[in-house]
Amino acid sequence: MNYEAAKKCAAGAEESALKTLIREMPHAYSIYSSNSFGGNELVFIAVLGEGSFTDESGEILPAQKTEGGYEVLVKVQPFGAVTVWFRPDADRTEEAAENAVFKMDKNLLDTPYYIINWNEEGQLTRIYDKKTEREILREGQKGNVLEIYEDKPVNYDAWDIDIFYIQKMETIKMSKAPQMVESGNLRAVIRFCYQYHRSVIIQDMIVYRDSRRIDFKTHVDWKEEHRLLKTAFYTDIRSTKAVYDIQFGHVERPNHWNNSWDWARFEVCGHKWGDLSETGYGVSLLNDCKYGYSIKDNAIKLSLLKSARYPDPCADMGGHDFTYALYPHSGTTVEGGTIEEANRLNLPAQAVQGIFEDKRKIAAVTGRGVQIDAVKKAEDEECLIVRIHECRGGREKVKLYSEYPVKRFVPCNLLEHECGEAAEGSCVEFTIRPFEIRTFKMQFED
Repeated sequence: MNYEAAKKCAAGAEESALKTLIREMPHAYSIYSSNSFGGNELVFIAVLGEGSFTDESGEILPAQKTEGGYEVLVKVQPFGAVTVWFRPDADRTEEAAENAVFKMDKNLLDTPYYIINWNEEGQLTRIYDKKTEREILREGQKGNVLEIYEDKPVNYDAWDIDIFYIQKMETIKMSKAPQMVESGNLRAVIRFCYQYHRSVIIQDMIVYRDSRRIDFKTHVDWKEEHRLLKTAFYTDIRSTKAVYDIQFGHVERPNHWNNSWDWARFEVCGHKWGDLSETGYGVSLLNDCKYGYSIKDNAIKLSLLKSARYPDPCADMGGHDFTYALYPHSGTTVEGGTIEEANRLNLPAQAVQGIFEDKRKIAAVTGRGVQIDAVKKAEDEECLIVRIHECRGGREKVKLYSEYPVKRFVPCNLLEHECGEAAEGSCVEFTIRPFEIRTFKMQFED
């Protein structure tokens, strides 16, 4: 109830802000992003009827018609907005059937990036990376295995997971044959249905023409008690450590149990992603709201549901909607684009009808390894606070600036107390250290 109220309040604030910023205009749609990383994104635009989309220069954008509208490939601006135009009744270029981007044949799916096979239980038996010509799953092992464990911790039913949970494990099987529910020139959707006792899981595996991500959009009607649900990918990656996303950075942890310290970390917190990489190649498992990872040896697992009975006897019962994504990549975690893709999964660009009256950015930053984390009103002053951090573990010279007339940038701490020399004007330049957090007051002209 509290989460629902908070969500409703946030949605109301966003709607009110957009009404202030947007001017209505027929067939115009603004694509805005609150993400620090730009680039191409597939954005859903709710518009009915046949037609095509163009960008601000008049170039036709790749688009795929789907339920309720279109998926449009747009070059998104970080912390900014772009305008696209819908041309009703205009011809759309479609792929010929014989040149289909995605091909499904029984238990095989062929995409621009992968060849994916699955078995009669709905588990992936092969993911072959066509670009790097290598197998992602270890020979004889599987991916997206939905595992069920008996979960009865000694103490703190809703909070603890005890190591002995691994002693009793089952796997969930498909209840009917998978179906291709969508296939076009930009993405394909394969629907898998599973059943475990009275619980039902409906999962859409989404693959893309222009992204290496494999999304698993999941709806669960959960009716179990003291059962822990995980997804598992048994990769063909050899490494002695895994990397996990945490607040304002990431941390490395061993993926073996060589001593009691390692043994104690069988379940690890990871905010948006966990990654297992060897030299030159790796596999990330991204999530949009699930934070318990267990990566041991070559297996990457993510906890999805934990059905405790105390203190709430109905905990986790009912409907759940979430998405996790497999992201194989070349290079290390940082080099392979894991951070960017995880941010796109969690903060996707949004479309709204109309155009922004003013597209100037309140805050922007140069530098590949810097993220903007907050832009907010100061607690005790008439100015704005902007907070950034270095997200890759490197050091670089950056410029923080505004496209509005800022009088000065004043360094401050997290309590918004000034702690450095002010920089006059609309930008400030400095060197940021690995995982460093920097906060500034933006004082505007009177």
